[in-house]
Amino acid sequence: MNRLLLIALIAACGRSHRDLPEVQFSSAEARDTDIKITKTLVFAPSCVAIKAGETVEWWTEEGAPAVPVNVTSLGTPVELFSPNLVAPLYCDPSAAPGKVCWRHTFEQTGCFAYYDTNSGSPGRPVVDDYYGTVTYVGQGGQAQGGLVCVEGNEGSCAGVCCNARFDCDVGYTCAQRRCVKESNREPSPCPALAGTSN
Repeated sequence: MNRLLLIALIAACGRSHRDLPEVQFSSAEARDTDIKITKTLVFAPSCVAIKAGETVEWWTEEGAPAVPVNVTSLGTPVELFSPNLVAPLYCDPSAAPGKVCWRHTFEQTGCFAYYDTNSGSPGRPVVDDYYGTVTYVGQGGQAQGGLVCVEGNEGSCAGVCCNARFDCDVGYTCAQRRCVKESNREPSPCPALAGTSN
C-alpha cells in the first residue's frame, strides 16, 4: 500500500496536461474583469492586464453558436484548463439567467496565453442557424485565443496589452491587442513568472 502511495506522489510531482483533471472548477471569487466570447467565437478583449490575486471571467455572448469553446493555456506552468463553455454551465443563474461563464483567479505574475483548443486546423464547422451557411473556426491552424498579463510588485503589464499603437513603447506596434516589435513582430516582454525570466 505504501509503495502505491509513493508511486502516486512521484507521478504527481511532474504535472503535464495528461496528468491534469479533465476540467478546472470555476473560481468562487467575484470577477475583477471579464472576457466575452463573441457571436463569431472570438475572445474580446483578446488581451487583459490584471494584478495577482484578481479573477477573470470568460462568458459566452447571447446568440453565439452552441458549440464547445474552452480556455486552455499551453505553456508552463499549466494555468488554465476550463470546461467547454456551453449551457448549462451557468455562472450565477440568479443574477443572469442563462449566462454561460467560467472564472479563474490568477495567483502568480506573468503572461498566460490561452487558446480555444476546440478550434484550429483543419477547422471546426459552425452552421449559421438562420442562413444555414457554414464557416470554419480556426481553419488553417489559427486557433482563437488571448492573453492575460498578471502584474505584481516586481513587474508591470504596461506596454503588453494595447488598443492602439500609442499604448505600446517606441519600436512596438499594436497587433491583435498585443504590443509587438515593428521589426520582427516579437511580443513585448511580460512580468517575470515567480522569479524566472519571461
